[in-house]
Amino acid sequence: MRERIRTRGSSPLSSHVLRNPASTMTTATSVSSRAATPAATTAPQAPPPPPKSGNCNSSSTDDDDNDSDDDLDVIAPPPRAALPGSAKPGANKTPSPSPQPNGSPSSSGRTSPPPPPPPTRVSRTTSQDNDPQQLLREKDQRIAALERELDSLSHNESERAAFWQVQHSNLHQQFLRTDTELRLLRAEADLRAAERDELRQDWDAARRDLAARECEVVDLRGQVRGLKEWLANSTRSAYGGGGDAPADDVFADGFSRLYNGLQNWIISNFRRTKLDLSHADADILEELSSLAPTYKDLAKDTKLPLLQSLVSKILVEMVFDSYFIGLSNDQAKQFSQMEALMGSFVEDPELVNQWRATTLTLLSRNASEKMQEGAARQTNAIIARINRLLSGITTDQSTTAAASTVQNTALRGPSPTPLDPVARETSLRQLITTAIDLACQLSVQRALFRVFLPTATAANADKQTVFDPARMEDVGGLLDEDSLAAGPAVRCAMFPGVVKRGDENGGNLQQYENVISKARVLCCHPQD
Repeated sequence: MRERIRTRGSSPLSSHVLRNPASTMTTATSVSSRAATPAATTAPQAPPPPPKSGNCNSSSTDDDDNDSDDDLDVIAPPPRAALPGSAKPGANKTPSPSPQPNGSPSSSGRTSPPPPPPPTRVSRTTSQDNDPQQLLREKDQRIAALERELDSLSHNESERAAFWQVQHSNLHQQFLRTDTELRLLRAEADLRAAERDELRQDWDAARRDLAARECEVVDLRGQVRGLKEWLANSTRSAYGGGGDAPADDVFADGFSRLYNGLQNWIISNFRRTKLDLSHADADILEELSSLAPTYKDLAKDTKLPLLQSLVSKILVEMVFDSYFIGLSNDQAKQFSQMEALMGSFVEDPELVNQWRATTLTLLSRNASEKMQEGAARQTNAIIARINRLLSGITTDQSTTAAASTVQNTALRGPSPTPLDPVARETSLRQLITTAIDLACQLSVQRALFRVFLPTATAANADKQTVFDPARMEDVGGLLDEDSLAAGPAVRCAMFPGVVKRGDENGGNLQQYENVISKARVLCCHPQD
């Protein structure tokens, strides 16, 4: 680049060098011609008119423009680089009669004072010889300044190039690191995607395996259910049948209907009667004392609960406590002894209960006529006992009904007539038949069902029967929950309850005990 600058910068100089000898020769010729004239030797010549500053400046400006164009072809100097002010070499390009000195307007850029008188030939020749050297020095100075400026710009450019090279290197390294991390992340993402696909495949396989296992479990459950049914049928066939065990709710509903029927029978037939214990004989009073120890207290204000308690006690003794309805006392005793004998030989009580259920089922199915005859005899005995007991402690119903009818007719119109003894006995027979059916159903079950009736005690008795909320239900409704939780005494037992021991197969007698139906009782009031 410097070679180019020097080559282009030296071209004006060579042109000036070529032009200056001609102008020198012209000047010398004009001087010699003036010296040949006599006027020139005798009198000084007038100085030539100074060149117009306008023309010089314009010529100098043109030369500067040409030089600037030549310089711009090389490199454009920055605005802050101030070039040294030197005389423009193009000032001598304008033809003039004499060369311009160093202090001409072309070099300084200002209007100079008028030139001194023209020198002699020797001085003009000297100035003409020194003018090319001055131009060369100025060119050299300008070239040196441009070289220095070029060196400065080259240094700055080198620094900028080094800076941007470092920045580029850093960015490239950062790009490489980021690209490496991106590749690693992509590889990790691909690995995770592959793992996810594998897990999905394993999940689908596990779900299919689970569905197959569920189908297998359903099939096995069906097989187990079928085996259980087959085993139950086989067991029933081996022991003479017996059928499926009814649910506990069946017995609970049966006892609830029996309680409601007995309560309605007592109210319908003995609501208008009066208790009269003064005319009762000793046998009736003794039986009354055994059935209801608190009959004296109950006879004062609780007539209907006392009568219902007496009938319930008779049903428990003659129906639910019997070994099996239809058997005579001797036969029932023999079967009971046989069951005890079986228990002595067989240690498992479940087998004994199965034997009992199978035997009683066999009797009820194959000896139905004999069993019905025994049940009929038992029913008649129960009816006779109830009628004898209730008739001995109550007044005549016809007399009481007639008196009450006259009184009700006078006060509020006719009232319904009480039931006759035949209708009362018929309804009582239906109740006893229902109780016998329930007792037979309980007897043929493999589980042990026990019908219990709490013993009523007086409020001031030494040994009282405490109310048990788990087994008893207070029908009086006079005590709140706190009083019932305190355990009041049972004043009157109106209806029995049922307790089940063991499972449907007759086993686990000690583990399973369930209250099927609670006993209805009447508790003592705190004021009593």
